[in-house]
Formats: sequence, C-alpha cells, structure tokens
Amino acid sequence: MIHSRIDRRFACACAIIDNSVWHASARIAVSSIYSIVHREQRSNLMSIDEFVAGIQNQDLRIPSSELENVRRFTMTRKGEDGARDPDQRPFGRYVDLWWAALCIGAQENRRTKATEWHTFVRAGEVLPSNPWRIFHLQLLGLGFTGSTEILRRPGELISLANELAATGLPMLIEEMVGKGIPIWAVTDFLRDRAIDPSR
Repeated sequence: MIHSRIDRRFACACAIIDNSVWHASARIAVSSIYSIVHREQRSNLMSIDEFVAGIQNQDLRIPSSELENVRRFTMTRKGEDGARDPDQRPFGRYVDLWWAALCIGAQENRRTKATEWHTFVRAGEVLPSNPWRIFHLQLLGLGFTGSTEILRRPGELISLANELAATGLPMLIEEMVGKGIPIWAVTDFLRDRAIDPSR
C-alpha cells in the first residue's frame, strides 16, 4: 500500500509539467530538438553528453528558510524515534521533494529568488542516475525561455530549476503541515493540481 501511494504521488508530480508527457517522449522530444538545431542552424549546440557533463558541478539548492521543513518531510535523516516513516516523511531524498516543488513552480509559471540559499547536493551526484529528469529540465528550459540558447548553458538551466523549486516548496510544505497525515495531504494536493492547475 505504501509503495502504491508513493508511485501515485510521483506520477502526479511528473504529470504537472504536462499531463501528456511521458519519460520516453521527453527524451524523444529533446533528441529531436537537438537534431533539428544541428541540421538547420549548424550551431555549436552542446551534445546531450556535453550538457550532462556541464551540470556535474552545478548546485541544487533550496531556500535556507525551508531547510528544517525539508529535513522534517524527507527520510534522509531519521525521526526522533529513529524510524523512517513514509507516512510522516513522504519523500525519500531532498531531491525528490525538490523535484515535486520544481513541478509546482513550473505549473505556477513563477520563479522565486531566495534571500539565502542552502546547497544540498551537486546536480552531477543525482541527476545522471535519473536521465529522464535531465530531459524534463531541458524541455522546461526551452518552454520558459523560448530559445535553444538555454541548452548551451547548463548553469542557467539549473538556476531556473532552483528558482522554480523555491516557488513550489512552500506550497508543498504548507500542505504537509497541520493537515493530517503528510503523505495523504501531499498526494491529494498533487493529484488535484494535476487535474486542475488553478487549485
């Protein structure tokens, strides 16, 4: 039961970007864009491998003001009783909560620049192990900037992602604080947002 709830939550988070986007189609879309740009513009656009190399040392960040709540709702650290209860800590890692927040920020179409940032991991330590996240980030970059230039600038793309996550993070945390069991509260919130973005 726990696994089905978690799968449902992440399916909703991914659907927020675009209800019709699947991981495979994201990869095909980005690959097609690269092919078109190389063929028609004969540009020095980075290859996908070069782009991945370019994000290796980029920082994934959250607003410092949200750090304690991020710790509270992820299983990176054990609770006071030493347990990792997914009902109370719905997200396995910081990056999982960051990604869900990024999706909400993308849906809101709003970037937030934090007064103070907390770096929690280098992008190269987590994103290459989930390549679909990189393809989704590239699609987001194209959508937000309307230009393929973002595909030459991995640092700018990660900055965009951090700022979108900073928008969505307080919204997710608000749902998990004081609204019953956190995993159910956040699951319902993500499901409702996927169905009706105005909620």
